[in-house]
Amino acid sequence: MAKVSINGQNFITAALCGDGCCCVAVRKEGLNFLIADTKDPSAEPLVINATRWESLKSEIQGGKLNLTELSEQASDLAEHGISVRKIHSHLLVCDTVTNADYSLAFTLKEWDAFIEGIKADNFEDILLANAA
Repeated sequence: MAKVSINGQNFITAALCGDGCCCVAVRKEGLNFLIADTKDPSAEPLVINATRWESLKSEIQGGKLNLTELSEQASDLAEHGISVRKIHSHLLVCDTVTNADYSLAFTLKEWDAFIEGIKADNFEDILLANAA
């Protein structure tokens, strides 16, 4: 797990991400989780509220969602606040609640590291830091 700064804000990445260079990064801000792309710091982060984040995390950890086997059809995970679509070797991830027209692009390797990070509770430090 690495701590990275994106536009002056602290985010963390999953342990499998390594140096934090090209990763999915997560930050908790108030009642929301922000998902950002470390290789594109100028891109606006996606926003998922805490309830949707916990639901998404629970389903991934329980094996109910396999986001790594996506097709070119969008996987609508609206109940979690995101939509994910595979385009060649990239995933387009959009926030279906606040801005469905905006998306971030991640490689399959970046997204796999993020999913494995959720399974391994790599992002729990965000919750602990906010509770302090």
